[in-house]
Amino acid sequence: MKNLTLDPHDPRVAAARDAEEQLNTFYDLEPREHVVTLPGSGLRVRVTEVGEGPPLLVVPGNTGDGFPFATLLPHLAGYRIVIVQRPGGGLSEGMDHREVDMREFAVETLTAVLDDLGLERVPVLAHSMGGEWSLWLALDRPERVSGLALVGVPGNVLDSCPPLSLRLTSIRGLGTLILRAVIPRSAKTALNGLKVTGHSPESIARQPEALAACYLAFGRLPHYEVSTVSLMQVMNRLRGAVPRFRLTEADLRRITQPVLMVWGTSDPFGSVATAQRIAAILPDAQLQTIDGAGHLPWLDEPARCGELVSGFLAALGTRHHPGTTDERRPEGWPAPHQPAVPAARRGGGWCRGGGGDRWCVGRDGVATTPGGDDAVDGERLRARLRVHHAGHDGWTGAPPGPRPTGEPPARRRARHPHRRG
Repeated sequence: MKNLTLDPHDPRVAAARDAEEQLNTFYDLEPREHVVTLPGSGLRVRVTEVGEGPPLLVVPGNTGDGFPFATLLPHLAGYRIVIVQRPGGGLSEGMDHREVDMREFAVETLTAVLDDLGLERVPVLAHSMGGEWSLWLALDRPERVSGLALVGVPGNVLDSCPPLSLRLTSIRGLGTLILRAVIPRSAKTALNGLKVTGHSPESIARQPEALAACYLAFGRLPHYEVSTVSLMQVMNRLRGAVPRFRLTEADLRRITQPVLMVWGTSDPFGSVATAQRIAAILPDAQLQTIDGAGHLPWLDEPARCGELVSGFLAALGTRHHPGTTDERRPEGWPAPHQPAVPAARRGGGWCRGGGGDRWCVGRDGVATTPGGDDAVDGERLRARLRVHHAGHDGWTGAPPGPRPTGEPPARRRARHPHRRG
């Protein structure tokens, strides 16, 4: 592997550190930092930590910069947040992704960080490409992952992929020219790239100047170009993801850890329909959509995303692995209206959430969101589950078998007297 080290005396490196420090100061963050040297390659990975408490591993997206998470971290109090600045970004050493097997490298990198920190099993918060890294870790080292919070569309799952304007960078020769053309020239234009990822002008205007300064400085680091372009060329083609790196339905069915998906409805990397398909296939998943949010939904709704992730993490501490019969709820969650739905219990699924934004997903079925009667399509679904919010917080469930389309409510109630709605 090429030696793409960073010189700490390089003015570009110093500028990136200064910008990151200003962003951390803006959000009252006091990160700790150390370096993990990967066995075999010797590549040095920068790891930053914020806060105290149970550990939470964070795997950033894009080329690997962790600084965009600064907006979310104040809403995740009470955790020891460990951010892996993925090689190629985040002031870790640069790398040419064409020189490694991406899946093996991802799993080895995350495992090395966990080993170095003495962490046996952790929940993972991940974004975009970091989401795919984390799903690979859950598949190949399932004993190391207790749960997955995927915030923003994860990379290359089913038909999710970058928008065309980003996939163009996968074309050899052209990719470098495109990247050079879009790298911001000033802090004033540094956040323009967020428009491509589905964020509204109003949301972009709310971001602090310190975030723009980070995008500007980190995009100018010495090895940013080769790290970014090589990543796009390895993972994508003009028509979409490289097939060997795409996570399939069979892969998703093997992920038994609880999964939270926070999906912006304006995220161009994947539609809400794709999110629903993924949630239906995963054995134990819950889907939450953020209306109007882009690829980094916490930039649009930081408090809401923090609430969702914190609730998910709290639930992980009060429940057993999917498939057990002792279904324990986190403190403060609504009591079930009736015992867990048998179809979900048989498959190890869970009814999760509260109020009007809930999903109930199991190996054999998936619920609709309250107020909607359209269950997620899929040949393998043998049951349809529905959580209905009718002036109280409770769980209700439908028996196996699809409800006939257009069935009158009165007839439906007579056929299923235990079901509300």
